[in-house]
Amino acid sequence: DVADARAIAAAADEARGLAAIGFNFRLHAAWQKLKELVEAGELGEPVAFFFSRIGRGAQGGWRRDPAQMCGMTVESVSHNVDMIRFILGEVGEAAALQAASDKTQPKFDDCLAANFKMASGAIGSLQATWASALGATRHVVAGREASAIIEGPSQFEFTQLRVRGRDEASERVFNFPPPLNSVYDADLSLIHI
Repeated sequence: DVADARAIAAAADEARGLAAIGFNFRLHAAWQKLKELVEAGELGEPVAFFFSRIGRGAQGGWRRDPAQMCGMTVESVSHNVDMIRFILGEVGEAAALQAASDKTQPKFDDCLAANFKMASGAIGSLQATWASALGATRHVVAGREASAIIEGPSQFEFTQLRVRGRDEASERVFNFPPPLNSVYDADLSLIHI
């Protein structure tokens, strides 16, 4: 709750070292590269985005413990919302948020669909599920000059970034091995918080 957040912030202000919210997607090389491309104007003005990740997600442990769980949206999809903001700036509006719950745990949402309009005017959607036996990730940013897609074989692996201009004459492909631990493998100076 808000009181807990304020207590954490106060403790961080008094402590030595780095305190951060655990939005580790920011530390993955694929997302760093996409941010670099957007900031350099290589996509032109971003106008649309489509973020999706599907898979089985948490099947046990604290994430499914009724005393500790908060649902997929807070525990997992919050990372995707952070990435939307990290790459495209602040959210102007969020609408048509729909969540569905696991019938075995009604307080645990495991499917989500949401639409966004960014302060910049870009529009997009986010879909996620922990109810799929198949896994994949695909995050698209479409700009006036080029589009970029981050893809991977599971909902937590971002192994390839493809960029293609509107002329469709060439495509650049950047491959990234899944890091063993994105926090420890990352250059923390690259984080823009």
